Amino acid sequence: MYDEALAPTGLTANQFSLLAHAANGPDASIGDLAERLAMDPTTLRRSIAPLAARGLLVLKTDVGDRRIKRVGTTPAGHDLYCVAIDAWRKAQVTVDAALSDADLGHLNVVLDRAIAVIEGCAG
Repeated sequence: MYDEALAPTGLTANQFSLLAHAANGPDASIGDLAERLAMDPTTLRRSIAPLAARGLLVLKTDVGDRRIKRVGTTPAGHDLYCVAIDAWRKAQVTVDAALSDADLGHLNVVLDRAIAVIEGCAG
């Protein structure tokens, strides 16, 4: 549903999530961004590549440590994010309408557990 809603922007739901994290806040390091997205840094780099090729994201060398790369949005990336967020919100309204409050609550609990397992924090 999200991929369909985002199709006019040329973004997949995963690409939108990456763009959203990069667009909101200061430029994050690959490691920090990978942690926030519960991704392997190598996988994240592969996910960044097509967005960088489109001129939406840019990798910058950290001024304090040249080994660290930071991910930032370009003006075009920020503009596309602003368009894509509206498409994402419309899809979210559809999802919310299809699920009851109890279903949404249960879904969030399950997603929180899945994230905990992925991050190695499940008890």
